[in-house]
Amino acid sequence: LDRSTGEISSFKYRGREYFRAGPRPDFWRAPTDNDHGNKMPLRLGIWRAAGEVREVRNISMERVHSAHVRISMIFFLPVVQSEYSVVYDIFGSADVCVEASFIPGRELPNIPRYGMQAVLPGAISRMTWYGRGPQENYRDRKSGYAVGIYSGMVDEQFVPYVKPQESGNKTDVRWVSFESTDGAGLLITGLPCVSINAGRYTAADLENASHPFELKKRSDIFVHIDYEQMGVGGDDSWGAPTHIEYLLPSASYS
Repeated sequence: LDRSTGEISSFKYRGREYFRAGPRPDFWRAPTDNDHGNKMPLRLGIWRAAGEVREVRNISMERVHSAHVRISMIFFLPVVQSEYSVVYDIFGSADVCVEASFIPGRELPNIPRYGMQAVLPGAISRMTWYGRGPQENYRDRKSGYAVGIYSGMVDEQFVPYVKPQESGNKTDVRWVSFESTDGAGLLITGLPCVSINAGRYTAADLENASHPFELKKRSDIFVHIDYEQMGVGGDDSWGAPTHIEYLLPSASYS
């Protein structure tokens, strides 16, 4: 545990690494064509660095019993003047229960996404999920995607739009596993559901590239585990905003 950032720097089990960094608070997505059309990066840009810049206010550790340790962390997010806290319940079975809570401290615009980002070793590259699929889907474009069990390589989830942008998301996910070729891996379970997005590019990589060929694939895998992400809109791509019922207002979330 890195006390300066509040992140778990590595998670190993029986000598094998399953988790490389994070999870860290995540409020931003790489803007879509529709987002650019309705000036989302300007209106909501304060959230871009909201999770990256954080101050650790307190860390406490408690041994609940011999096979259960609880780590509680409280942060201050100066960019948005808000409070953020994370509780990890770590069990001897290698299960880790994570609860992340957010309390806005002032009047703020809508949030592009509320969740956490984790970094996994690149070898854990097969993704299987129980949720909507198999193609990308979002909270305002998911009714045509049935809930089921789907599987594929992480690299296959990237959608090569003409301009790189947010893509490959999966909604209503009950669980998702990431496995290596020998079947070892990591299982993420929603309580009850989460949105999942996994790929080899960060949001900044996507946002700073003008064409897919400019992207340089990273060796690690970046996984977004979201409570929710705002809808992508699409009534048109030159000004229509996301419908209000698919927005994430600035409010308390957990």
